[in-house]
Amino acid sequence: MTRTTKNGLYDSNATNLKRSDMKKRKEIIESSNARLVVSIHINKCPFEYRKGAQVFYKIAEKNSKTFANFLQKDLTNDIPVCILIKRLDD
Repeated sequence: MTRTTKNGLYDSNATNLKRSDMKKRKEIIESSNARLVVSIHINKCPFEYRKGAQVFYKIAEKNSKTFANFLQKDLTNDIPVCILIKRLDD
């Protein structure tokens, strides 16, 4: 778990809070030696056509797409809204 509260992980002196927060999360994930990383976000978006869960996966990892598709299907069964798959390089 990278965080358990709504507070960001950014450095208080950072000029770009989002980038600082994501950098810290990446450090935590990489130092954990995890075999699988699941990142769950609940974001607010002003566009009606962008709603629901988004599943992100890393193209370079062989099993990432398989797991992402499994998770997408499971989320779709529980949350009847638009589900998007995004590919990330790093």
